[in-house]
Amino acid sequence: MLTGENRIILDKEARMEQVLAIDDERIFYLNYDGCIMECKSDGTKREKCMKYSPDTEPFAVVKGGDTLCFYDGFSVAMVSLKDKTEKKCIAMDNASDCVMVSAGSKVYVAIGEYKLEGRSEKEPVKSKWNGLWEIDMVKPYNMRKISDVVPSKLYWRDGMLYDENFHTVLSS
Repeated sequence: MLTGENRIILDKEARMEQVLAIDDERIFYLNYDGCIMECKSDGTKREKCMKYSPDTEPFAVVKGGDTLCFYDGFSVAMVSLKDKTEKKCIAMDNASDCVMVSAGSKVYVAIGEYKLEGRSEKEPVKSKWNGLWEIDMVKPYNMRKISDVVPSKLYWRDGMLYDENFHTVLSS
């Protein structure tokens, strides 16, 4: 983080395994003890938010309000830092490619499920989860499928959702 000067914000004492999100001058990270931690961006205050031990290391994390949305390769889960609860929204049968972007109280998730063939070849799988989904971060099971198309990138700007070619996918 560029702060205008060089200084260490999180050192080995933090036991940081992975940075999850940076928001409003706060850093959220997963430590080696299986806890989600919160730290002020100046490093002055560290506190435990909740115990959380994902099955695998999260590939992608987005934050909206007091909710973190995790993608680990096989599922999408919402973790409420306020209520200290976890809810799985999507649990896939196979591995998947997934991109996520948060937009206020919503998160948009594009999922393309596949089976591995050999070391690096992928075979697409027909799955009910393939497509673009909108998930309410306040009510995580309140979700809807927007499209069967699976964009490789998602961008949210000025109330509009764009794909990898900057074509409008959704406007609020």
